[in-house]
Amino acid sequence: MPKYVGLFCPGLFSMIAAILTANPSAKAESYTLPGESSQPSAEEFIGARGLVGIYYGHLPRDGHPRQKVTLVLLADPESDAPKAYVLERIGVAKMPNARVITKGSWKLIQDPNRPAAVIYELDSEAPPELRDFWEVDKSTLLVLEKDLRVRRSGFGDPYTVAYALYGFHCNPGQRMRDCSQE
Repeated sequence: MPKYVGLFCPGLFSMIAAILTANPSAKAESYTLPGESSQPSAEEFIGARGLVGIYYGHLPRDGHPRQKVTLVLLADPESDAPKAYVLERIGVAKMPNARVITKGSWKLIQDPNRPAAVIYELDSEAPPELRDFWEVDKSTLLVLEKDLRVRRSGFGDPYTVAYALYGFHCNPGQRMRDCSQE
């Protein structure tokens, strides 16, 4: 047992904190909305011209702990044509707080079963399970399967909860942690 005594030493935590502070490459990247230890990628777009929306949610990850997802959609400020997206995912790799950011373009697509639906399709750079979204209202996006059916958690039970991202209302200059959900 003597080799474990050092783990419970009160000064050990201070020593580890000092080492991490002195070595900037040793800092951990974590993200708990509202982005306390690292700035969320969405924050740079708050108040930007052409911002369609900032959407956030916790989505199940194939039987693993939930992943945090933030989607920013941008349109051309002059024509309102779809332009770019930023998709940030936290907790997608073997490390629980691994952060993956994907950027690309998006477009509106038509669903023959819901002709009036607003459906966003991200380009092929986006992960396949997060490529299509149905805008139910200005504050809610439902994640869709490849065949444009609503993606649900569970084992195919039609009554289980849908995968959803929720809109944030942010004022120019505001930080994500101070934004309110729409």
